[in-house]
Amino acid sequence: MWTNAGLHRLRARFITKALGNRSRFRRAALAVIGTVVVPASMVGIPAAAQPATTDFYIPPSASDGTPAGTLIKSEPMSVGIAVGPAGTPLPFDARRIMYWSTSPQGDPIAVSGTFFKSNSPWPAGADRPIVAISPGTMGQGEQCAPSRFIANVADPGTPGIVVAQYELRLAYELNQRGINAVMTDYQGLGVRTGTMHPYVNREAQGAAVLDSVRAAQQLPDTGSSPRSAIGAWGYSQGGGAAAAAAEMASTYAPEIALKGTYAGAVPADLADTLGRIDGSVLSGAVGYALNGFGAVYPQLLPRIAEFTNDAGKRWLSNVAKQCLFQTAAEFGQHRTAEYTSTGEPLLTILARIPEAAQVLEENRLGSVVPTGTIWLDSATSDDIVPYAQAADLAAEWCEAGARIKFEPQHLPDVFPTSGVGHLIPQNFEFGQAQDWLAGLLAGSVDNGSCP
Repeated sequence: MWTNAGLHRLRARFITKALGNRSRFRRAALAVIGTVVVPASMVGIPAAAQPATTDFYIPPSASDGTPAGTLIKSEPMSVGIAVGPAGTPLPFDARRIMYWSTSPQGDPIAVSGTFFKSNSPWPAGADRPIVAISPGTMGQGEQCAPSRFIANVADPGTPGIVVAQYELRLAYELNQRGINAVMTDYQGLGVRTGTMHPYVNREAQGAAVLDSVRAAQQLPDTGSSPRSAIGAWGYSQGGGAAAAAAEMASTYAPEIALKGTYAGAVPADLADTLGRIDGSVLSGAVGYALNGFGAVYPQLLPRIAEFTNDAGKRWLSNVAKQCLFQTAAEFGQHRTAEYTSTGEPLLTILARIPEAAQVLEENRLGSVVPTGTIWLDSATSDDIVPYAQAADLAAEWCEAGARIKFEPQHLPDVFPTSGVGHLIPQNFEFGQAQDWLAGLLAGSVDNGSCP
């Protein structure tokens, strides 16, 4: 567990050790892969987990007239880890929620999530703001929903591995500031819709995030309302989802007062990202993406069947039911060339298929001016989402007239393909980015740093 001072020491060690004794530091860095960095004040004893009731994740029948963002139901829940000092009340009340959103095909779809109610005063007065948290990659099986992880502590697909999500730390610290938080599970995770989670689909993610805000505004006795100032926050897949929400807000949810978005390690260009993670610890996530493409764009299914060999078909079938730890353990560091009928990398084959190129382009970020100010964060050490993507995204947004605060972290490579250079930097700007977002929610103005 780390204090803020500890984070500064960790960052210094990250740089100096990487430049010096690389092999020794790499071993140490691997020990923290997948571990959340939390302040000492959060350390507590395990709380009694409160699993979801059996029928909570079963959605009702939808009607064509159901407005997106309508709250379907909610229930109290406990988190699986006590995050307050022993003997003191938790700083938030957690509720599991279900709400209507819109699928990429334009149909109503039920989505679940978690609402964190703050019990701390909001210094700025007026309506309590809400921050929409977009979680990082959890997996593709419906059991991988963050709301299930938080309640049950361990990854349902890998018993015994504790999931200490950094998003839980974020919710805790936002609640301490007097800010409510809501975290979507994304479409296809949690709620038993029978549909595939459309991993990294721009429209699905953006809609799920924006509709989680609409649903949160309908919960009673939270201090928030439709007049509340709204923020968004996400890293990695979550960074892409938060950025998509900011791009879609003006047309999909123009009534939402989105003031600012923190978007870290944003996979803005899926083709580039899929090529980067091929052979990395996150290589199995290429399968998540391919399954999602097939679910949203059924015209691709015959081509996917054509260019995958038997091992590739088993790969896609397996990851569709897995959570991240399972996928990383089984398929991490494998190359997609092992799963194609021609022995070529998957990206090479997709580049020859016009329909696939169109899908990748449709899910690219940067062509729409986002609402509010964006803190765009990226590290040069990122071995999962290339830093160059963030630089290009910032340039595109700036040229279009957006308000962008581009904050690159210049860090050395440490054990490429392990995920260390992707996971660790998310902690270094954590406090500063929260201060910035809280300021915007309280009424401050930041026009960004575009030339």
